Amino acid sequence: MKKIILIFSILAISIFGFSQKVVNNGSKIVTNGSKVITYTQWSPSDLNLIAWYEFDNLTDGVISTWVGLSGNGNTLIQSTAINQPTKDAIGVNFLGNDFMRCVLDKNYTQPVTFFVVYKSLITTGTTSEIFDGSSTKRLTLATSSGLVSAYSPTPLLSYSKSVPFTEFIITTVKFDGSNTAIYENETLKNTGNTGGSDFDELTVGGYVTGTSPFIGIIKAIIIVDGEATTDNLNNTWTYLNNKYTIY
Repeated sequence: MKKIILIFSILAISIFGFSQKVVNNGSKIVTNGSKVITYTQWSPSDLNLIAWYEFDNLTDGVISTWVGLSGNGNTLIQSTAINQPTKDAIGVNFLGNDFMRCVLDKNYTQPVTFFVVYKSLITTGTTSEIFDGSSTKRLTLATSSGLVSAYSPTPLLSYSKSVPFTEFIITTVKFDGSNTAIYENETLKNTGNTGGSDFDELTVGGYVTGTSPFIGIIKAIIIVDGEATTDNLNNTWTYLNNKYTIY
């Protein structure tokens, strides 16, 4: 079968003059004689982004800033040395007293959609917050013994999962008051009410003061203004899974 496809491809190039190349911005240019068709591969920049963080744009070692890719600013900062996480070849490591914060470029109201690629390494029943907001405006994802939970600020919307994780997962939370949904990878785990808080600050690695610390590794965080459509959910999951081989 592979030989047939290869022969057909060679014949198509020879007879019809098709050629294809990928340029630096991710666009593909397909030519057929004098006709040129250009299209751009999907990326998270096509979303209505609030923030977008990926670990592989950081230098290995202790980090005091995690610059976002959304174009909105929203750089995560930690100026206190003992609270700074460490980036390595696997991701950004939060070891129990590490957290980073930023004041967002504006106040956002629900719906807001979060995608997080992470592994929780907590081994006790203590609440471990992957992300949170401010002390008064909270959109939160946390793990504890046997649960992954989202809340804003109450009630909790949870599903069962043992800690520590044996693998990285993509958790997606569509915060939308009583219509909130939480997914693991592409599987819907639960729907219900989490509260309807606004969102104007972001804390990664714990509560705003550093309590309820996250113990684990984060590879990426993508935050979208609004409820992600089915297409945007599928595109984001495909992008993250292709990049990080989650499932």
